[in-house]
Amino acid sequence: MPVKYEPWAIKNEQMDVWGFKILEGKFDKIIISINDVKIEDGTSDCVLDYTFMHIPEEFTEDELTHNIEFKELLQSVILNILEKAIDEYNKNRDGDPTESIV
Repeated sequence: MPVKYEPWAIKNEQMDVWGFKILEGKFDKIIISINDVKIEDGTSDCVLDYTFMHIPEEFTEDELTHNIEFKELLQSVILNILEKAIDEYNKNRDGDPTESIV
């Protein structure tokens, strides 16, 4: 079942900060700021550099950082965001409509 989340962002003088807020389930209301995302060649594994912007009282940052279920949730959300971005790119670009970046 897909994870429900919503985009989250702050724009300030130094930088744009973006990420997402988890909307349901065990990790509801956690807000993550994405610093960097790398996809390992030949796999669907994400290397994610992120910052917690909000953690509900029942969790600690250390607990979440080492939680396999939470890591899988993060990977699912990031891959979903990337898939949407690729689809949007392929729909809106100029050129041969049969070519795609994937």
